[in-house]
Amino acid sequence: MDIPAGQVIFYSCVAESKRGFDKGFDITLEYPTRNRKLTQVVTKLMERITHSEHMKILTEQQYQFFYSVKNRKCVMCVASNECKKRVAFNLIEKIHDESIHKKSALKSALNDANNLTSSDKILQAQSAVEEVKLKMIDNIDKVLDRGDNLDGLIDSTHDMALGAQVFTRSTKQLKKKMMWRALMLLGLFLCLLCVIFSVIALVLIIILCAFIPFMNGCGVFSSKDNGQTN
Repeated sequence: MDIPAGQVIFYSCVAESKRGFDKGFDITLEYPTRNRKLTQVVTKLMERITHSEHMKILTEQQYQFFYSVKNRKCVMCVASNECKKRVAFNLIEKIHDESIHKKSALKSALNDANNLTSSDKILQAQSAVEEVKLKMIDNIDKVLDRGDNLDGLIDSTHDMALGAQVFTRSTKQLKKKMMWRALMLLGLFLCLLCVIFSVIALVLIIILCAFIPFMNGCGVFSSKDNGQTN
């Protein structure tokens, strides 16, 4: 069964109850009549419907079968899954109330039902409200997105500020460590110089102390003394 383009409800029929049975209906009026396969499916469904007053929706793949039984008369319409329940049952109630028994009237009612603007004012209002709601949700999402971006920017700025503080603190600490290390090295260098000079001085003293008696033994200092006595 192919769904006609641009139509939500594409079939409707009226059936009378079978005499002497508690279920089953015979189709007396339908539109359109050219779809034999659809008519066969509806005829089989009609055979299982009871005569008690009720309304029901049957689904089969991408199709919906709406029907209502009232005063031993069954009105059924077949629609796509996009069809709203209110629209379909409005059509069925209209056929019941107006006791439609002509094909032209059934066709007109079906065409009116497919015109959602004229067939269901509530649906039109709901559609308008839904459109406004979607716009509001979209605007809220945009505002929230902006808020998220601002929050992210604030967080990034805060992180950068913290990083700068940490970097400054680390730099100061490193500077102090380097300064103390330089002072320690300078102190060690000075101590080392003092030790070296002390060692040199001690060596010179030892050499001088050892060299002077040797010079006396060689007569260096004694010759001078003899010259002075003569």
